[in-house]
Amino acid sequence: MIAALMLQPERYPDVAKSSRRPVIVVLAALAAVGAIVFGMSQWLHARDYESTDDAFVDGPIIPISPKVPGRLTEVLVHENQEVKKDELLVRIDPRDYDVSVLQKQAAVDVANAKMESARSSVEQAKAHITTLREAGEALVASVVAASSEALKSKQDLVRTERLTKTGVLSVQDLEHTSATSSSDAAKLESSRKQASAAKAFLEEAVSQESVAESQVKAADAEVRAADADLAQAKLQRSYTKIVAPQDGRVTKKAAEPGAYVQVAQTLFSLVPRDLWVSANFKETQLRDMQPGQPVEIEIDAYGRKLRGHVDSIMAGSGARFSLLPPENATGNFVKVVQRVPVKILFDEPSEHLIGPGMSVVPTVHVRSSVGSEVILGITALVSAIIAFVVARRILKA
Repeated sequence: MIAALMLQPERYPDVAKSSRRPVIVVLAALAAVGAIVFGMSQWLHARDYESTDDAFVDGPIIPISPKVPGRLTEVLVHENQEVKKDELLVRIDPRDYDVSVLQKQAAVDVANAKMESARSSVEQAKAHITTLREAGEALVASVVAASSEALKSKQDLVRTERLTKTGVLSVQDLEHTSATSSSDAAKLESSRKQASAAKAFLEEAVSQESVAESQVKAADAEVRAADADLAQAKLQRSYTKIVAPQDGRVTKKAAEPGAYVQVAQTLFSLVPRDLWVSANFKETQLRDMQPGQPVEIEIDAYGRKLRGHVDSIMAGSGARFSLLPPENATGNFVKVVQRVPVKILFDEPSEHLIGPGMSVVPTVHVRSSVGSEVILGITALVSAIIAFVVARRILKA
């Protein structure tokens, strides 16, 4: 019977119509439930997620430039090559810098020789001072002795003069005693002059010691200056080897062996692997957006989705920080929804090559889906119950 209705429905119109009605009603009910659930799911998705197609892969681009001028002898990398940190990239001819290092080393040797000479002068001055101080002490002692002898001779002369007047001693004794007293007085004066000269020599030697010590300080400063010049020359020579500051990929290579390069001339750029996404969301999309929220990042080039999270939100719109920020105080203001840059970090590496400037579509999960799933389940259940009741009434009618 069912086969006959399917093959020849025009011969049994009433039966065919009555048999098709339940199917149509059920299908309509299912379609209504599906439409309601789909619409609710779309509304909940729009409420729980924020997305934008104004987003790009971003990251640091490090220009590799020489710190010293010279001719390139070796370029050890090629375009788009992966390099490791401290890997040698370029060599500059080091011969001029080797000569400079030798010159500075010779200057250091000369300064050290001057330092040794100045120190020897100080030691000699100290030894001379010690000798003069001892000699001065001996002369002071001789002055004391000569003073005692002179005093004794003077006293002897006074006694001899008294005894000569009384006739006890002869005039010859008086003359002998007077000569001795004069001699001792002369010796005392000579000792005093020698002691005074020794004191002057000692003061001169102390002054010479101060001069020698000043020469040591000057020589020490010269040595330190020569050492600094040598260190600078060695540093300049080390700059003839350019190494990778960190891991990355070589791009925009513009260096070949034999070329003469200047300081700060860009030889190529290095793109590190720590990339992120700069997404320009509308300011109306930031209401519930916070750092740490999960993000699904779709890369346009590969159709691949990666996981990430919101790192930070810039404090201001992108237009405000542009080269020519808008001036809205001119009288012809038109309100435009601003875009605010949001930094998104990758949580997993990509199996494909990605680089700065590539387009992506990030979708930020700004609200928990637990409530949405409950709402969607209740909506589906209520819709199914209503559809069942309506369908049943239609079928009974």
